[in-house]
Amino acid sequence: MAEIVIKDFSTDQFITSNSALFDKNTDLLTYNVPAAEKNSSELDPESTYIISFDTTGKYGSPRNTYNFDGITNEQFDKLREELPGQEIPGLVSARVQRLLNLKIGDVIPLNVGVEGRMSIDLKVVGINKNDNMMENFYLDYNNLFDKFGDKEKLDPNENYFNAKYSTKPSIDGEFNINDLENLGKNFKNRLETSAVQTSNILGGTEAKE
Repeated sequence: MAEIVIKDFSTDQFITSNSALFDKNTDLLTYNVPAAEKNSSELDPESTYIISFDTTGKYGSPRNTYNFDGITNEQFDKLREELPGQEIPGLVSARVQRLLNLKIGDVIPLNVGVEGRMSIDLKVVGINKNDNMMENFYLDYNNLFDKFGDKEKLDPNENYFNAKYSTKPSIDGEFNINDLENLGKNFKNRLETSAVQTSNILGGTEAKE
């Protein structure tokens, strides 16, 4: 996964070689990387991403975070299946399914990374009906790294994440259309955590609750 390891994190790195504090009941750690469909121009290369997460729930619950619709437990478990060659199982957003006219079992050739120098074949095992706006592919983190990870650059004892999602409320208050002048005063900031970028070099992450 050299293309992913050397990705330019100057704009979107979230977690570096520090400890990541999270609550797996409300937060989810993921590794996201740009992707492009090889044989089609239907997807926007600026907004198409692979989102990988640990499907065992060790680093948060993907189901709680993304509120998957149309995905059975059997389909979700298939994300961990080992497939031959360059194939890897994945879920697709409803928007991707519509744009590419996909069905369960189809295989999509993808270029992965900022420069697209790595190729994978994603086998569709499910379609997330709730994701109508984004052009996302969802993969199992361990399956992705075990199959395509650069064994020379990646420490197998480390975890590599670059995004954190939370279902915790960020603001609290009431919206009164008749009192727009004081709109800002009616809401309270409830954010409890923040992230600070400390390096542009991808490193291992020790995730702690």
